[in-house]
Amino acid sequence: MLFQSEAVLKLTIKLHINEVIRDVEVRDSHEAILSYIDAKNLESKHQIKLKVRGNNRANPNTCSFPPLEINFKKKQRKNLVFEGQKK
Repeated sequence: MLFQSEAVLKLTIKLHINEVIRDVEVRDSHEAILSYIDAKNLESKHQIKLKVRGNNRANPNTCSFPPLEINFKKKQRKNLVFEGQKK
C-alpha cells in the first residue's frame, strides 16, 4: 500500500538521536516511535526499531547523519500504509 500513491507521506520519528547515530560499529536495534497522519486524517503511531545501515555513508567523516533501517512488527503493519513492508 505504501507505493500505491504518489502523495507525500510526512513521517515523524522520535528517537534518542545521539545514541543511534553514534552506533555505527555495533549497530544495535534502538526503540523509536514513528507517527504520521493517515488517510482518515487521524494520527497513526507505531513502536518501531531502527538501526544504522550502509557502509560509506555510516562513516561520520562522510555523512553527518547515517542511513537508518526501520523495522516494523508484522502485526503493526496489517491494514496500514506499511502493509507488505518489513524494513
